Amino acid sequence: MDTAGKPKILIVDDERAQVGLLCLQLKDEYFPISAHSGEKALELVETQAPDLILLDLMLPESDGYEICNKLKNDPRFKFIPIIAISGFFEKQNKIKAIQAGADDFISKPIDRFELKTRIKSLIRIKKNYDALQESEKNFRTLVDSTLDGIFILDFEGRIIEANSAVGKILDIGLDEVIGKSIVRFLAPESIRTAIEDQENILNGKGGYLSTYKVISSKEEEVWIEALGNKITYNDRPANIVVIRDITLRKKAEESLINAKVAAEAANRTKSEFLTNVSHELRTPLNSIIGFSDLLKEGIAGPLNEKQSKYVQFISLSGKNLLGIINDILDLSKAEAGNEELRRENISVDESICRAISIILPQTLGKNITLTYRSESKMINLYADMSKLHQIMYNLLSNAVKFTPAGGSIEVFSRREEASVFITVKDTGIGIPEEKLDEIFKPFVQIDSSLNRIFEGTGLGLALVKKYVEMHGGNIWVESKIGEGSSFIIELPEPATELTFN
Repeated sequence: MDTAGKPKILIVDDERAQVGLLCLQLKDEYFPISAHSGEKALELVETQAPDLILLDLMLPESDGYEICNKLKNDPRFKFIPIIAISGFFEKQNKIKAIQAGADDFISKPIDRFELKTRIKSLIRIKKNYDALQESEKNFRTLVDSTLDGIFILDFEGRIIEANSAVGKILDIGLDEVIGKSIVRFLAPESIRTAIEDQENILNGKGGYLSTYKVISSKEEEVWIEALGNKITYNDRPANIVVIRDITLRKKAEESLINAKVAAEAANRTKSEFLTNVSHELRTPLNSIIGFSDLLKEGIAGPLNEKQSKYVQFISLSGKNLLGIINDILDLSKAEAGNEELRRENISVDESICRAISIILPQTLGKNITLTYRSESKMINLYADMSKLHQIMYNLLSNAVKFTPAGGSIEVFSRREEASVFITVKDTGIGIPEEKLDEIFKPFVQIDSSLNRIFEGTGLGLALVKKYVEMHGGNIWVESKIGEGSSFIIELPEPATELTFN
């Protein structure tokens, strides 16, 4: 007999002729297995795992009610359909059979067509249930294998389902999680946020992505990121939440914030130190410059040629040093936020021409051609005149310093939409590509070797960048080694005078 793929039917009846008849009636579609006692039936259920049981209620020793009750109370077998068979089914017998767990009942003599119809219906239900169980098992395996915790909250905020990752994150068994309020596991400062998220999601205001602090079973703080969405679970609204342990990320963020605060404090301390030192140095330096100028003018008597030359060197060196100290002081003020802008409507053309007139002697000394072109003489800015002059002077001075004799410097100004663009282009030595992002940092030099050809502190461009940004603008550089550099400034051009902080 070919039994492959056929559902197994366990027939339990002490009447052997009845069992034989049922086997003949069912063998074309099913694989019948026979048992003539309750004990044998229980044994075959263990070993054969039938798909359905036909159970006579009037058995010797253990009756069918008892056998049915045992099977339905065993988690392994409770979903095997049982059709109770009896020679007489009064109402009381039917009620007793149902109470014992029978899924259906049929009276003797058994109608073949009716029996097959009921068997087919119950086996189809069993197959659907088995498929559902398998699907649920696979889904549970998938959910439990994820590193993220997944749980479902009911309307009152109780955890009604959870995967194993939830227990791992909380360092607690799932049996101690299911049925408990989510509030029980939250740190006090996160409770209000969690309640608001729960209320919003159940009121149809959409999902959420929030960060909570929870307390593990070891009283350790654990940071989690929670993604919640509304679902229907057991015909009721619920909140399915996916959580991820972000404690390491949170600690890294806190370390970065602490490092940033410490760096800002150190930077303020440095700026304050430079400001104080600069102030202390300027007083004696002014005296040195003043007295050397008096000596040079002969106030204290005539000087010979060598003495006059030395005094001139003292005065020039003192003035250079004073310029450096002033740059340090200006940069320290800007970095500390103590520098204020005194804005007024100024002509861009006049400001650039003023800076050019001051730098012109240096260009003539190196035989550098300096040209200026403006799109319009009517370009105005609402800016700090002294700061804009300092910006232009520093850029032009920098261009002269790095442009060899016989080179050229070009200055352009133009208006575009709500911005003014000023470009200072030279034919100097150029800047290496890896240095382009560093030249605006304080004390950075393009040539950092011990025998630098070009003198300077590296503060000029840092100060330019600070002043440009104070005006709400941007500055960038385009350069190639041996071909020169172009410094481009973009400054906003307000249509009316605005109040700036």
